[in-house]
Amino acid sequence: MMNVPTNYAEWINCFEFLKTSTRNNEYIEILKKGTIEMDENLLYKFIDNLDALVAHRLTVSIDKFIKLLESGVNDNNVFIMNLLDVRKEFNYLYKLCDLNVLPQENRDMFRKTIQEQADLMQKALEEKTLNADRTGLLRSQVRNNPVNRLEG
Repeated sequence: MMNVPTNYAEWINCFEFLKTSTRNNEYIEILKKGTIEMDENLLYKFIDNLDALVAHRLTVSIDKFIKLLESGVNDNNVFIMNLLDVRKEFNYLYKLCDLNVLPQENRDMFRKTIQEQADLMQKALEEKTLNADRTGLLRSQVRNNPVNRLEG
């Protein structure tokens, strides 16, 4: 279980915990209650660690989805479930980066970057399904269940 972080070491421990934990909105609520006194140098370190967390979770989620695609999945329900799982991860990270301890400009930067990554993935999925899907079913599923529909 995670406690409300109040210093840099506690925040880093939370970030490390989140690298391997399941998505849990309770963790986000705990972090939103967190506090820390930061000077400019500590802010940069904090941002680097948060960025590493986001990058790690996105890489794991996207790699899992790519392996599914490369395996030639034929079950549409499995495909949609995994597609929605990627969107859930983007949404989770989008919410996670809205931490009260960060200046608004940094929150906005993180959220913009996550949205851009989701947009790039959606575009890549649409292009891949256009070329690889003769029936149009996968392409329709990708368009109807976009990974870039983020809610914060």
